[in-house]
Amino acid sequence: MHKIILLLLLFLISCKKENLFSSDLKKENFWTKNNSNLQKPIYEVKFSDLLKTKDQKYEASGIYFSNSKHYIVFDNIESVLELNEHFEKFIFKNKNESKSNFEAIHFDDKNEKFFIVVESTKFGENYFPEILEFDKNWNLKNRKKINYQLEKKNKGIEGLSSIWIENKFYLLALCEGNFCYSNKEKHKGNGKILLLEEKENSWERKKEISIPEKANFLDYSDIDQFGNTFIISSQESSAIWLGELDLINLNFSIGEVLKLPFGDKSGNINYGAETIYCNIEGVTFISQNKIALVSDKAGSEQDKWCKYKEQMIHIFELPKK
Repeated sequence: MHKIILLLLLFLISCKKENLFSSDLKKENFWTKNNSNLQKPIYEVKFSDLLKTKDQKYEASGIYFSNSKHYIVFDNIESVLELNEHFEKFIFKNKNESKSNFEAIHFDDKNEKFFIVVESTKFGENYFPEILEFDKNWNLKNRKKINYQLEKKNKGIEGLSSIWIENKFYLLALCEGNFCYSNKEKHKGNGKILLLEEKENSWERKKEISIPEKANFLDYSDIDQFGNTFIISSQESSAIWLGELDLINLNFSIGEVLKLPFGDKSGNINYGAETIYCNIEGVTFISQNKIALVSDKAGSEQDKWCKYKEQMIHIFELPKK
């Protein structure tokens, strides 16, 4: 009897050590079928396996899906990866191995133009984001700064989308930090989007649109839309937000937050309470109920299990309402 009690105590101690049911673990951070929201991905693969380049790093930073193709940018490769819907064919557009600082990609069907965000470029003594504009054949047509000075060269615009208002085209530029500032990442739920109007030599901020507090995120990594439904991802919070935009008042609905699946310290989905999708940098709609995400390289300061879902493309189904 004493042996049974001793074994039971040892089991309880080991469970607590592994955080399997620790009283200190916040309920919102523990996986359950009803709480995780996004279930296992339909498909996910590391870029190095998909592209059969074992030693190449793929620090994915943005993705856009259009006409049955994924367009993916990386901040360490100055080119765009074009990947067909079924991952059978790929090609790099304008491939250059130098560092790009690309942070987001967007395509406007009406204009038939691609837009890429460069995180920061030095103008004089200050840093500003830039917008690169390409035609559908990947000829560079324009390069203009966003007239929005950055506090830090590596904290700026992370996502890009667009809207038409009264037959006029505007870009929606997603700020990485809360309040659009680099030093306020911990003031969760204060995300901002810049409504940008194109001028002769720059993109100018016409309005600042607030992301609802429901998106209680530490940071914001990308934005996309399907019809009038918008999706915003967060790297630090390992989650996405979905909501609708009122094009008249330029206000978002409260929307809903969906957490990415948790896992154990070996990267196994739904078998633990650890954040394993640590580096989600890009998101795009494939259809109304299906999305693609891309992930950056894990940092040395991050938990070691973050490496299991790094430098990948992930396909998820959205839960049915």
